[in-house]
Amino acid sequence: MSRFSLSSVLCLVLHLVAGACSSASMVPAEKGSVFADEAGAYALYDQMLEVFRSENTIYLESEYKWGTSDMGLGYLVYKLWMKKPNFARLEVVDQESGLEATLVLDGESFWVFWPKGRPWLERMPREVYEKTKMISYLHWPASPGRHSILHTVANMQTSMAVSIFEYSTFHGYTDAMLEHLGAVRGLGTETIDGQLCDIIGLSFMQGQRKKKYWISRESHIPLRLEQVIESVPRYITTEAWTGIEIGGDIDDGLFDWKPGEDWHEYREPVLEDGLIPPGEAAPHFELDLYGGGRFKLSEQRGNVVWLVFWRVGCPPCRIEMPHLEEMHDKYGKKGLRIVGFNCADSRETVEDFFSEFKTSYQTVLDNSAEAKEVFFSRYQRIKGISAVPLNYIIDRDGKIFRAWYGFDDGEHGKEDWLLDILSGKKAGPGS
Repeated sequence: MSRFSLSSVLCLVLHLVAGACSSASMVPAEKGSVFADEAGAYALYDQMLEVFRSENTIYLESEYKWGTSDMGLGYLVYKLWMKKPNFARLEVVDQESGLEATLVLDGESFWVFWPKGRPWLERMPREVYEKTKMISYLHWPASPGRHSILHTVANMQTSMAVSIFEYSTFHGYTDAMLEHLGAVRGLGTETIDGQLCDIIGLSFMQGQRKKKYWISRESHIPLRLEQVIESVPRYITTEAWTGIEIGGDIDDGLFDWKPGEDWHEYREPVLEDGLIPPGEAAPHFELDLYGGGRFKLSEQRGNVVWLVFWRVGCPPCRIEMPHLEEMHDKYGKKGLRIVGFNCADSRETVEDFFSEFKTSYQTVLDNSAEAKEVFFSRYQRIKGISAVPLNYIIDRDGKIFRAWYGFDDGEHGKEDWLLDILSGKKAGPGS
């Protein structure tokens, strides 16, 4: 699976550490969610996308903030240069830490480097970090139309989680979230920096993710952007774009970067490195169930448990649910217990979701600190790296049999290994 096709089968989760940033709290965004589509607003959105698809060069600067209603979690500024067919340069300065990071798309590959030194992460060996912090870089292929700058910015290790807009639209990529766009509506007008802007709102997955764009009538480029992710807590991201130049001259030298011979290629751990290995005991938990009562993992000894971590705003989680329901119906009488686990969404959000997507298997719904610790730490062991859907198969003795991220019907939809464990065979996957 390629680096960027991963986003089509799983959703990265924002693993937040309270108090990590001290920027001002975010202004609460509008609640509510589902609305009717409006042709005029949709036309404005399409016109905005067409500017990115058709122009030869675009330059812009942005002030980026994100957090919850009560706490700021990131504040940075960045500059972005883009040039056809497949060039980009993104320079980010974190206003909290002073960290500087640069992303270069040179036509064939992405490069990330840190002009003032790479940040230290707890998962890095300290001695290796001290030797390489000033000469570290990341590198991976990025062919035209197949890369996502939106998802790549997290690799820069600043406080920027993801961008609101998918910049790789400029290079021919189609934002994966557009498949889940429900409606676009007009929200009036506002003058920003002397330019009259049309405001449009976008709703994804019945309002689980919402975006707003303040689109200039002069350039058809947004001057303000906002994204809201409905979860517990509620995450809000805002951007203010300035200095926009469309069709101007951009020096090709901005996109020409290579590391020195003595530089060190840093390799980020992958999601799978943090999974609990087969044969190890599954960490116990006792948490609240949706619909009432408590779920105790220890009480499932003698059954095979398919534990799946999910959240409402995750498209691949929704895709996986019918398959889980099918497995529950088919093998429940043979000792298979499918258990959903959601520590991200409110009860109201899940109730609305289950009114449309009905399941008959049990679901843990618990927003407590303990539930989040189960998800972020006990079942994923690399600090700061988490994703859903996350699947574990736990055998009748309470030990891990298999674990994987995402839903891929071609690979994980096969039932041979499930039949093996239900029948008492202990052969692990791939044997």
